[in-house]
Amino acid sequence: MKRFSPVVRFASVRLILAIVAHLDLELFQMDVKTAFLNGELDEEIYMDQPEGNNMEMIVATQKWLSSTFEMKDMGEAEYIGVKIHRDRSKKLLSLSQETYIKRIIERFRMHNANPVDTPMDKSCVLSKELCPKTEEERNA
Repeated sequence: MKRFSPVVRFASVRLILAIVAHLDLELFQMDVKTAFLNGELDEEIYMDQPEGNNMEMIVATQKWLSSTFEMKDMGEAEYIGVKIHRDRSKKLLSLSQETYIKRIIERFRMHNANPVDTPMDKSCVLSKELCPKTEEERNA
């Protein structure tokens, strides 16, 4: 028996998050039964992104999808335990694993562990210019 587990590439997630931040779009997460995603269609279907960023329309669409298909609203969007924080005024999204880390600490009963700072070379200055610029540099 073959099994298939769809897994998104992190580069795709980064692209979607960048578009959401840049265009100031809403970001939601819902779990959809896989059968719905991989169903056979008799014809090609094309869809357009609705105009604007209407929260009432988004909520109505979520309710319709949940009543029509087997779905579960997963709450605020996060990616594998990574919480997404938003600063709309600066068009920024930041990612945090604080909740995930707290669960791990609880799971392994490390509440009383002695945390220490991880030292970093003070002369090391990180900047956007240090990021890879070409596809070849990103894949290195």
